Amino acid sequence: MPFLLSLLLLFSQQSRDLTIEREVPSNPLSDRETRWAIVIGVSEHEHLPPDAQLKFAHRDAEDFAGFLRSTAGGGLPSSHVRLLTNKAATLAAVRAALHTWLVESAKPEDVVYVFLRDMASWRSGMKAIF
Repeated sequence: MPFLLSLLLLFSQQSRDLTIEREVPSNPLSDRETRWAIVIGVSEHEHLPPDAQLKFAHRDAEDFAGFLRSTAGGGLPSSHVRLLTNKAATLAAVRAALHTWLVESAKPEDVVYVFLRDMASWRSGMKAIF
């Protein structure tokens, strides 16, 4: 029995050829230079009563734009994210983002995200106003 115990101690002290290698996480968004986003959030509507207003739509848009800029969201450069909230999200600004900025920036093979957070017009059975 002492021989067996000595043998176990001897083998337990020998180095093994085990190595620990950190796995490099794959980044499905490694082509972040070819990704674009138009992020729109409207909480305040000029022609809607106070009870039909959304309180946090603009913050949802800001948070989503921040996520896209983060490493977890793909690390898009700020120049690739067009954020329009509340009074800045006019029809003219949205059209300019879609028809000018995006057309001049993105290529046909690029990926484009469009985020719209504006549901106030669906409350109270009103017709949608976009």
